[in-house]
Amino acid sequence: MSRYTLLTGATGFLGRYLLRDLLVQNERVAVLARPAQHQSVRERIETILQGWERQLQQYLPRPQYFVGDVCQDQCGLTESDCVWIRRNCRRVVHCIGQASPDESCHDSVLPQANIDSVQRMLELCRRCGIGDLHYVSTILVSGQRQGTITEDELDAGQTFDNAYHESRFHAERIVRLDSGIRRRTIYRPCVITGEWNRQFHGTGDALSASIQLQANLQDGEPEDSPASDAAANAPSTQYVAPVDWVASAVGRLLAEPEAWGRTLHVCPQEPLAQQDVVEAVRTYRQNNGGKPSVPAHVKRLAIPFQKALPVYDRQNFLQFSGNMACPKMQNGVLRHYCENLGKAASATARDDGLHIEHWSDAVVSFARADVIDALMDGFASTASRTIGLDVVGSGGGQWSLQRGPLDLLTVVPGLPTVKVPVVRMTTGELSQLLEAPCDRWSA
Repeated sequence: MSRYTLLTGATGFLGRYLLRDLLVQNERVAVLARPAQHQSVRERIETILQGWERQLQQYLPRPQYFVGDVCQDQCGLTESDCVWIRRNCRRVVHCIGQASPDESCHDSVLPQANIDSVQRMLELCRRCGIGDLHYVSTILVSGQRQGTITEDELDAGQTFDNAYHESRFHAERIVRLDSGIRRRTIYRPCVITGEWNRQFHGTGDALSASIQLQANLQDGEPEDSPASDAAANAPSTQYVAPVDWVASAVGRLLAEPEAWGRTLHVCPQEPLAQQDVVEAVRTYRQNNGGKPSVPAHVKRLAIPFQKALPVYDRQNFLQFSGNMACPKMQNGVLRHYCENLGKAASATARDDGLHIEHWSDAVVSFARADVIDALMDGFASTASRTIGLDVVGSGGGQWSLQRGPLDLLTVVPGLPTVKVPVVRMTTGELSQLLEAPCDRWSA
């Protein structure tokens, strides 16, 4: 049976789409994340997955989760966490750009978190015996280079227009030079925008920031304003792709063993022209009598357009991705994006939040031994004393049920790594099976 993929960045812009796609593909996933101010790690992941379930209209499996911090020693994990990871995880997908671009683009000091997170993750891989690392970098590690850039190239003495991109360059170089990793796969996505499949609902992505910039300029901001200076110096094109396409492409490559161990440029064939963004904003204003309604929380750096944009060779990507065609950023699409920015802000405000009747581990912990024995006897052969329990949907989880000496039952987090029967059910179905009041299991 397959082992788990340890995923970082699952609560981030790209990572939450990648988490969704991996779970839809029935990949076993373990998540390492930090708690938020008002939510535990478990609640953060559950909120994200319930949102995906509403959109997809289907139940999703629940990942294992670990409370940690990729910038701390041992990634902030306990010894028991590391033991579980060593026993159950076959690879790591590191999908974190720790500092947002706007926090560092005008600062000469590199965002150290981007570098520290990679170093700590490599140390964790060595500690847990994981030699297969999948690292999500960015094509912008090319800096101010020109001409054609192959997927295997990195350090050509390039300069950078901001410290954030330079920090991502140093992080990728650390990954490449680490001798403790048996196989490293590096994904270099282009600039990522909002979701294509929801008609480009922007949520503070680089394209939203670029639209805001252009709208402010068309309002006649003073020439000495930061937005005006940025636009005056802004070159003309950049490679841009929607987040759901990037996640789907990375997910497909993660499922293609022949692609592993390579570097892949995850970007479209043709770049987006800055002039198309300018025209889209102008057309919107003509048709609607005002500028696009950009969500107030937009803070990300605008698209880094360049006059002499390099050409990113995509030989590896095209060979192993099945030549996935990226949706084109045509003028009509950009105008539609402008129109949906306001809807995106409203949708964020109407977030349904977290809904839990009970957590399934509480259900399992209160389960009567005779019921679990009956469950095991119904699915396990006489030769097997272990089954997997995969509880999908709200409050779900994954466990191994093991019948030990003297028929004592133990419940171990995570599905078995050996070939045994796996029972899949929803939390509600599990509750009905155990025939006990739900209020006993309230979190």
